[in-house]
Amino acid sequence: MLHCLIAAAKANIGETQDQIAARYGSGKVSEFTMGYRNSAAFAYTTDGYEITVIFRAGKSIAEMYDHKGVEVPEAEIKEALKVYSVGHSWKSSNNDRWWRADKKMEAHRVDQRKDCYVISWMTTM
Repeated sequence: MLHCLIAAAKANIGETQDQIAARYGSGKVSEFTMGYRNSAAFAYTTDGYEITVIFRAGKSIAEMYDHKGVEVPEAEIKEALKVYSVGHSWKSSNNDRWWRADKKMEAHRVDQRKDCYVISWMTTM
């Protein structure tokens, strides 16, 4: 069941806005770009999550999963990270921050909230 929930509430980093909109609808423009310059943000709602996707040059570069007050267990985040492993393991310093061994992707809880996390490319903001 856990894997089904994650698959349903996943936007897929690297996808285009059209690909993500085909899955979740057009979404709504969001001002919350997580500090990424030259980017646009759109929010989508699915399966109890609000997913804010940051786009740069037409592709998703970061995704924030907000479960709106419902704790997201660490096991669920780790399951989501497996999708982005691409043959690499994930490291963790404190169970609230992870990075892929090749240092191309990272994930973290937002402001130490237990109901919200971000997965992104490790890029210059």
